[in-house]
Order: sequence, then C-alpha cells, then structure tokens
Amino acid sequence: GIEPDFVFSLFGESQEGETVKEMFIRAQNFIHDLKNKHDNDSVLLVCHGGFSYALVAAIQSLSFEQVATLPRFKNTNLSHYLISGNRVDIVCQNCTAHLEQA
Repeated sequence: GIEPDFVFSLFGESQEGETVKEMFIRAQNFIHDLKNKHDNDSVLLVCHGGFSYALVAAIQSLSFEQVATLPRFKNTNLSHYLISGNRVDIVCQNCTAHLEQA
C-alpha cells in the first residue's frame, strides 16, 4: 500500500522532500485552484508518475488505499478527464494507444 508518511526525496536516504500525504494535499490544492481559475477551459497538465497518482486521487476523490489499487501508470500515458463542478467523467486513463505503430 501507500505509506502516507513516506518521504519522496531526490537525495536518497535524506529526509528532505515531501511525504506522500503532503504531495496528495499539494495535488488537491492544485486541482482546487485549477477549477477556480480555469472553469470551462481546456488545460493540459504534464507531470511525473508519482504526482500523476496524486492528481488522480484529487480528481476522483480517492483515498491512499484506493490509489494503491490502481494499475501502474505507463510512461508517456495520456489521461483525459472532463471536470464540471464536482462531476468527473473519465474519457481515458493511463492510455498508451498513441504509441501503437500503424
């Protein structure tokens, strides 16, 4: 499962960085601000894998336990959400069809 107190760090064993819980809170605040500032706008977000899980949690109101059950996000995946108020429609999530050769 996901440990809320685990520290993500670019410095190995250092305790400098943010905990998973802090990252999830940052994602929740980001999505809240995004909804307030860009209601009815199309917005492209580009991020790394760990933060994309936090964004999915914020968008879909998932708990740590629920996020831990999601399949691993693939490199260069695309996720498309339609958000209107508190309603979230998932158009696609963790899609890599764009990588398939014609």
